[in-house]
Amino acid sequence: MMGTTASGTKYSWLRTGVATLIVLCLLLWFSSRWYHSTEISLTSTLNSTLGFGATILISLPERTDRRDAISLISSTSDVTISHTISAVRGEDIASKARPYVETVGKLDSPHWGSWRSHLDALKYVVDNRIETALIIEDDIDWFVRPCISQK
Repeated sequence: MMGTTASGTKYSWLRTGVATLIVLCLLLWFSSRWYHSTEISLTSTLNSTLGFGATILISLPERTDRRDAISLISSTSDVTISHTISAVRGEDIASKARPYVETVGKLDSPHWGSWRSHLDALKYVVDNRIETALIIEDDIDWFVRPCISQK
């Protein structure tokens, strides 16, 4: 009887060891899949559009100095400007085209131009069925290496 108990204990330890090994292998496998999935989601935000479907620049056509600066900064940062929207001056917007708001008298011309330019950018996003977009103005300044600061 003693031999049967010893061999039963021996096989019990062996079964426990094999079960533990299987559990450890499964844990390693699942954790490696989780690690790679988080790595992929992080690298997707480090692409040339910072994870957005498009990066849209709003700029007055005559401000070539600002467009040149954005081109240089975006090139240095490995960021792609997908599309440029020509900004609108407030004085070029007909009063009939402006929405009615109680603060009409308080808004000056540049604010109306900004409003119209951003709506034009949103219209571009909708017309082109872009899911997400980063809309920036030509006077933006950013850290030259934004991707490094995100890691």
